[in-house]
Amino acid sequence: MQFPKILKYPKLSSLGLFLPQFVILGIYFQKLYSKFISFCPNREFLTWDPDVRLANSIQFATAFRSFDLITVLRLIFDSPTWPVLRNIPEAFFILLFGPGGTPVLLFTFGELIFLFLITPWILYRFLGSRDWVVVAFLFPIVWGGLLQNPGWMHYSFSGMLEIQGGFFFLPAILSFWELEKFSFEKNKTYSPWFLFLSVNFLFHTKYPYGYIFVFFGGLFLFLFRFSETKRLLFVIYDYYRENQLRIVPILLSVMLLLFSVILSKEVLPGKTKGFLRYVSALIFWISLSVSLWKLFYRNQKTEENRHFRIEEVSFVWKYFWTWVVFPIGSWVLMHPDRFSSSSSTIQHTQGAGLLPGQGDGSIFSLTYFEEILGNSLYAPYGGWILSGSMILCFWFGVLRFLREKKIQPSFFLLLSVLISILGLTLMTPNHQPRHIYHLYPILFITLGVFCYEMFHIPRLRIFFIGLYLILFLWTFGYWSWKNESVWEKTNLCFSGVDQSLFYTAVDAETVFLRYVNGSSVFWNRLPLEHHNRPDLALSFYRAGFINRQEVREKRKREELNFRQSKSDFWIAATTCEEIERNIGISTKELKFIKQIERFPIRGACIVKFGRTGF
Repeated sequence: MQFPKILKYPKLSSLGLFLPQFVILGIYFQKLYSKFISFCPNREFLTWDPDVRLANSIQFATAFRSFDLITVLRLIFDSPTWPVLRNIPEAFFILLFGPGGTPVLLFTFGELIFLFLITPWILYRFLGSRDWVVVAFLFPIVWGGLLQNPGWMHYSFSGMLEIQGGFFFLPAILSFWELEKFSFEKNKTYSPWFLFLSVNFLFHTKYPYGYIFVFFGGLFLFLFRFSETKRLLFVIYDYYRENQLRIVPILLSVMLLLFSVILSKEVLPGKTKGFLRYVSALIFWISLSVSLWKLFYRNQKTEENRHFRIEEVSFVWKYFWTWVVFPIGSWVLMHPDRFSSSSSTIQHTQGAGLLPGQGDGSIFSLTYFEEILGNSLYAPYGGWILSGSMILCFWFGVLRFLREKKIQPSFFLLLSVLISILGLTLMTPNHQPRHIYHLYPILFITLGVFCYEMFHIPRLRIFFIGLYLILFLWTFGYWSWKNESVWEKTNLCFSGVDQSLFYTAVDAETVFLRYVNGSSVFWNRLPLEHHNRPDLALSFYRAGFINRQEVREKRKREELNFRQSKSDFWIAATTCEEIERNIGISTKELKFIKQIERFPIRGACIVKFGRTGF
């Protein structure tokens, strides 16, 4: 029995079901935009990480404007902390609309709209029946849930990456599911480009998203394709055993790693320890990559006399390694600082004296599950309903796998959420609820697909119709019934509404726009915890872009050399006296300064040391 057989014309019916939903969403999106413009006064300053990313985007825009391909490539490859997938479209927005904060925030809102637009297609691909009417009935659970999720909506007009992560996580999970499903289908050709593009877009949105996806994929294949995984490990072992010279790079890698761990900082000063770890990882990666490449893509004719056959190599592992793990690992190891940044979370764990996964006051942090339980929906007990539905989905998924030896789509989707949460928990003790915001869309999709799957079990049909109705009422139903309450609770102002928080930044931008009239270097001496510290750096780059001047921040070990420099130096600190007292300019250096201008502003002071000329 098909779900909507009562409907005689399914295509017309699906159109009739989708059209009102998108009209409602369109009206609501317009209201969200109006609320954001009307009630959020601090739109030009994005705070902390988004400020830094926007400053990088301004550098991209400057390079695009001057057709400086070398600088563009340098910015792309020299990206140790954040990838540049967000910076490139932001740079074009800057060229079109200027370097203000509002276009960036609206770009995030546009990503939110596109996420809602692709969700029906994602549902359609996961449903075995490929019935658009079913999709139309499940779709309200997703958008009704997301529109009353406090954290998700708070990030919908921000410079953060959670909305973009949620957008790319959907096709990434779908592509991996289709790889898993395709391995059971015969006489078809597989194109890996969807897998490659979707996963790497996710990775280049935010590096941890890529690492967590690799963690999920590797653990999933290990658990549910254990025989293939074991066979692949034996093939690798045989490959190294038949020629023992191949093991030399691995031994060298292990030796360098041990040196970096055992030897003290006195013996290995500065960045030497980190560099040894990087060289160790690079040698290991090159050796393993070459070995796997030969095993996965060796010539059948040259291998027919060996004791292992090419058919023994897992199809899924082959494509997962080639199109997911290899590009991500190679990109990380292209840059020593990117490798160091990527491994810093483990060092953070060790430095905090905590075990992996341990949080404050607990052996295993439950922060993410507490977030789902207590803060995933405005509807009363909404988190409990979601959590109970997840437990049911997991329980029936395990039972059906044990009975049928087949993974259902909903079970696969739920595992992607649960294993991602496990990975986030183990990677770092810095457990913030926002780290799982990108998982909410796939979670609501999971529960919708689960209800549809269980509908086809006759003895459970009534129960799961009831579960669907509960989810429907607690997501779309509550959103529509209590729309005014949800509307009032929805906080779209990521930078807050208190304009006094940004007086320092506003004053600094006024100074920079007026007086940055030549090549300039900025030294930001505001305390690291000062909430306007990143705002001042952003204002400096904005002024350079608008005034068409070459600007940059002071490098970490750079000295203030007025004798040789042809740039103006700008220094910001909490007071003018602090600048004059601590920068340590010698009498000889002072004679090379053409002018010193002090700009006391609210909450800080900026001093300009003018250059002597060319």
